[in-house]
Amino acid sequence: EEFRKMISELRDKKILVKNMGISKITEELAKILYVADRKYQERKTKPKINKSLIHMKDHDDFVEIQYKKYNRFISKSRYHKMRTNFTQLSDYQFLKIILRYSLFTDSGQQWSYGDDKLYEMCSDIFNINMEMFGSPLNFLMYRYCSMFLDTDVPTGSYGSAYNILNNEEFLKTSTGCFYCPPYVEGLMDDTAKIANDILEKFEKDKRDYSILCFLPDWQDAGFFKTLMTSKYQVANKKLIKGEYICQKKSIGKKGIIPIHSRTILLNSIAYTNDERKKELEQEFSLVLKYIEDQGAEYKRKGQYLYS
Repeated sequence: EEFRKMISELRDKKILVKNMGISKITEELAKILYVADRKYQERKTKPKINKSLIHMKDHDDFVEIQYKKYNRFISKSRYHKMRTNFTQLSDYQFLKIILRYSLFTDSGQQWSYGDDKLYEMCSDIFNINMEMFGSPLNFLMYRYCSMFLDTDVPTGSYGSAYNILNNEEFLKTSTGCFYCPPYVEGLMDDTAKIANDILEKFEKDKRDYSILCFLPDWQDAGFFKTLMTSKYQVANKKLIKGEYICQKKSIGKKGIIPIHSRTILLNSIAYTNDERKKELEQEFSLVLKYIEDQGAEYKRKGQYLYS
């Protein structure tokens, strides 16, 4: 389920054939990710990397990573965050992540709404400390969910969002989360229900828990109806195309993308607490003003992205 975005992109790149059945897709993904390699699974020690094949070049704002014939540019801020967020990554762990995510080179997989300050602001206002969807190349919170637990856990990943309610550490320590899923309708339909389940769990535990969503404005989609009709919804706002920005955090690229979106605020207790609901609505308006002001600034500069 959580690999739908990856499958659609690999189909676009002709790595997977469009009419390929699920069993064949599974087999091909296993080959790509080395899961089927028993020798790899049974290794008692990590394979040694020939360091003569690794080259790290320091540019003004970027770090360039070269390994054999593959190279990638990462902003210095992202490079530092990847290597120090949760644990100190070894060269082996870092390179393993870079090569795994080379599957998504220059795709839409790593784009997100707003800039780093937007997430810092929302984290402070709504007491958010976790992201339901992320990767080592775009996470901002200390903990997040991602597709590849085997490579990503040293950077703070819980693994798949589909399993998050079975994670005891999440249940004990999470205070709020961002819900910004990949644009795959079936995946969004499923995980919108999981977001509701999370709020139901924290409501039963009498815990004040907020989920802030950034989504495409697909009003006829299942995920949209699930979240817009949820009893936990506090407020929502349509983000008009051309009036807000997005960012590719791995390289720090920002700009305006011309599609309508929607931001929705959910909370576990506000629907039974008028005072808390009013407070959250006021805080939500501060977030909207920041998004609008930032979009207007980029619009004046003519900084648009159409890809």
